[in-house]
Amino acid sequence: MKIAQERPVVLLVDDHQAVRKLVVDTLEPYNCQFLIADDGDKALKLAAETPVDLVISDLEMPGMNGDELIGKLAEKTPDLRVILMSGNHDKLDKVALPCGERVRIVCKPFLPSQLRKMVDELMFPKPAA
Repeated sequence: MKIAQERPVVLLVDDHQAVRKLVVDTLEPYNCQFLIADDGDKALKLAAETPVDLVISDLEMPGMNGDELIGKLAEKTPDLRVILMSGNHDKLDKVALPCGERVRIVCKPFLPSQLRKMVDELMFPKPAA
């Protein structure tokens, strides 16, 4: 596993504390700095104060949904990298995000290895052969 020389800043947004803990524990080897929010409004405030390298967000949350949050963040950060999570597989199929190749979608429940693979793909892409 590759570890970044600088501490990547990850904005983690989920309304369930258990999911937030799982993500933090899973990404512990990456030595990330986490900005943690339990809803979209709090996440926007955190992102306004600190530039983020990666957003990991739930799709369905009270108030602002994850896709709306990503849309607002992408307006200010066009090269935003995103992992969008959801336990509702049907809704994930209908999500359109502005981040193109810099977005990964994962269905809950997921394995820690799935999340780490997505982080590797987004944060540490392999050069084209």
